[in-house]
Amino acid sequence: MTEQPGEFTLFVRDGDQLVGSFAPEYATVLRELVRQSSDVLDHPVDRTDPGLARLFPDVYPDSPGDSAELRRLTESELRSDKLSAARLILDTLPADGGEVRLDDEAASVWLRGLNDIRLLLGSRLEVEADTDLAEELDGEIRRDPSSPRAAQLLAYVVAGEVQDALLVALTGWRY
Repeated sequence: MTEQPGEFTLFVRDGDQLVGSFAPEYATVLRELVRQSSDVLDHPVDRTDPGLARLFPDVYPDSPGDSAELRRLTESELRSDKLSAARLILDTLPADGGEVRLDDEAASVWLRGLNDIRLLLGSRLEVEADTDLAEELDGEIRRDPSSPRAAQLLAYVVAGEVQDALLVALTGWRY
């Protein structure tokens, strides 16, 4: 895939592989999101953090004891799987941008990792299913162009675009 500097192509299928080309700034944003998510996952779950509560929910909200027991039995493996997905993304996404080639299995792992990133960040930003991200981002930029929230919303949008393109390329399904 040949791209002009500063351009990127979200994922397309090329035979048995999914191929994406990332401009350096997109690779930087995505890699930073993955690193931040990994850092959060490397620490004990803070139940007051809405992002972590979304990634590791209380399955039995009416039964704290049962929820605690299920967490005890499953949280370590869930955390390990999430960290493995993050490592795969970092291992396959060039730091300076460039081409990414994934087989279907690796693409599925990327999708899980991107989903975790979006759940973590979206919960912290209070993004809901009916949130108009363009309107939210525009409003935040109008209020304060240097706002950390504006940067986080933009990163959330970028992660979503990559996730959507990868899902379409993997499944061949268009919505």
